[in-house]
Amino acid sequence: MSKIFTKSGDTFKQNIFTIAAKQELHLINGQSNGASATNIVRPESTVYAGQSLRYQDGVVGGPIVNQKEYLNQTIASTMTELLILGYRSGNDEPQPIVITENHAVGGRNYAAIKKGGTEPNAYAKFITELTAMQAIRPTIVKSINLVHGEADLTDPWEIYRDNLVQFLTDYTGDILAITVDSYQPIMIVSQISSQKVYQPTNVDIIESPLALLDVCRVSDRHFSCGPQYWIESNGGADQVHLNGRDQIISSEYRKKVYSQVVDNNDRTTPTATLPVTATLGTSYVDVVFYVPKPPLQFETDYIPAITDNGFVYSDDSGNTITSVTLLNATTVRVQLSGTVGTTPDLQYAWHNGNVANGVISGGPRGTLCDSETATSVYYPSYIMRNYALAFRYGAGYFAFS
Repeated sequence: MSKIFTKSGDTFKQNIFTIAAKQELHLINGQSNGASATNIVRPESTVYAGQSLRYQDGVVGGPIVNQKEYLNQTIASTMTELLILGYRSGNDEPQPIVITENHAVGGRNYAAIKKGGTEPNAYAKFITELTAMQAIRPTIVKSINLVHGEADLTDPWEIYRDNLVQFLTDYTGDILAITVDSYQPIMIVSQISSQKVYQPTNVDIIESPLALLDVCRVSDRHFSCGPQYWIESNGGADQVHLNGRDQIISSEYRKKVYSQVVDNNDRTTPTATLPVTATLGTSYVDVVFYVPKPPLQFETDYIPAITDNGFVYSDDSGNTITSVTLLNATTVRVQLSGTVGTTPDLQYAWHNGNVANGVISGGPRGTLCDSETATSVYYPSYIMRNYALAFRYGAGYFAFS
């Protein structure tokens, strides 16, 4: 038997439920975009049904709060609220306890938050808390949500990609040793924009977005919930942190990935629109994509229009783009002004905006996406399209076919 807090009007009532033998947990790690957003005001909605819980301030055995009533929200905590909606299925039967643990710390790079890292409130603290939880109730760690990359922008992308693989390997080994459970958690990542504002120096050197894409191509337990260039930042001097609405919608993208991969056990359907190959023709480049909901389309209702739909090409022959068209449901053809040179370089949503502006209003972006029609739970006017991740093919980056 366990006490669970649920919402009734404006008050809490304690209810006693017989619950499953284990509770599930969702971890968030990374930087401040994942840590919290006190500016969030969630729209009133009848869809929320409670029992998405959190150990307040990470104190195991301390006050457990209903996330709807806890203003210091995280991307993972809103995701777990949406998971509970699916578990409840519209009834008041006993439901799993879903816990969110927040160990994201603003401004920290991988060296700080990794196993053995320098940030005490990240990896090590989570392992300590998870160990303590087992004395209260056996816990399965279902997902690790990573919101990271701004502090690792200038690391070689292959190294940062391999770090992300090692990160999940370390977490999995320690989690399984503590929980004595065979379930291997997935890692859900988002791709930061190629707009470089967090670290204003070395503006032309930016690598980590490529790693956040490629890790989902080389690992069978890393899944992308999409890019962040569609997101509005808070604006003004803060060009990095998400505004309240878009942080909530980001959570919905993560929930969508989790439901597909874990709840529905579907690891073959792509979770994000990302490139598979870029093939050089005589005077064109064909880019084939993984597409969650084919066909591909160019969308400018939400994403502001941009030259060549976000594609940029250069080579030593001085070629430029003459057109960008959809060749079929999963392929884009970038037509060039002449024969491909010996140093081709193709970019998408990559440094093609003004870094002085907010991300979507003027920053690097592209208009390519799939044909998803589902809408946001909290903001029904927003269509949950899967926008193509930013990428770059050329010497030192992804290799052309």
